[in-house]
Amino acid sequence: MSHKITPDGISITQGDSLYLPITFNGMDITNATLNMQVSSQDLKTLFIDKKVSTHIDAANGKTALNLMPSDINIPVGDYVTDMELCLLDGQILTFYPERTEKQAFFRVLAQVTKEE
Repeated sequence: MSHKITPDGISITQGDSLYLPITFNGMDITNATLNMQVSSQDLKTLFIDKKVSTHIDAANGKTALNLMPSDINIPVGDYVTDMELCLLDGQILTFYPERTEKQAFFRVLAQVTKEE
């Protein structure tokens, strides 16, 4: 496993994949969009902007975020991230990080093995 997810942030090796199944218990997420963004710490540069609108089992709140190696092919370093669910009625539910008093980090670690 080349990543670690904690309540405070995500660490992942540059150029790797991340598959993250997510369940919103008791919620129908049909027509909802899951958004994840990764930005510079000063919020001036957006590095990852992933949107998911096709879900595994929307009626039962099941979806997944799938970042591909091309998504994680950003410079090694520390960034900030959050994830939110945007509902059809206009509600926006930020669910990551779980604590609202601080931003979650997104740390990209150097890869050792590289494709030639």
